[in-house]
Amino acid sequence: MKRFMMVLMVVLLVGVGGSAMAATATAGFTVTATAAKSCSITTASDVNFAAAYDPTSATDNDSGSGAATFRCTKNTAWDAYITGARAMTGVLLDTLNFELYTTAARNVVFPSVSGATVSGNAASKNTDITVNYFGRIPNGQDVSAPDNYTTALGGMVFTVNY
Repeated sequence: MKRFMMVLMVVLLVGVGGSAMAATATAGFTVTATAAKSCSITTASDVNFAAAYDPTSATDNDSGSGAATFRCTKNTAWDAYITGARAMTGVLLDTLNFELYTTAARNVVFPSVSGATVSGNAASKNTDITVNYFGRIPNGQDVSAPDNYTTALGGMVFTVNY
């Protein structure tokens, strides 16, 4: 019995000591962050006119197109435009003019300044936004052929304003 009483006292002492350590103090806090609106261009493809331009043809050359892909933070309003001279120079130094359009029907010229017709609002940062552009070389231009025509490297710039 003496032994039982000793064990009981040890258990009670340990138990009392344990419950004294069970009290806690707490303090709440908040976590804050600011998300900045942002857009990032993934690609802007070249426009390569697949069909050779025929200076004697009465038909425009509509064989060129390209696309730009980008992402913006959720709910970010954006507009896009393309800057650069709408002309290519040949090796023989003739100039071949072209235009870029927003539709395959080539009835709306792609803007060259911000705030024009190509715009939207990003639904999610995880969603690619693709903007197509369609090229046309107007018929009847007096250029040397055969020749290879190109804009200067980096001469056309796709921009997303947000």
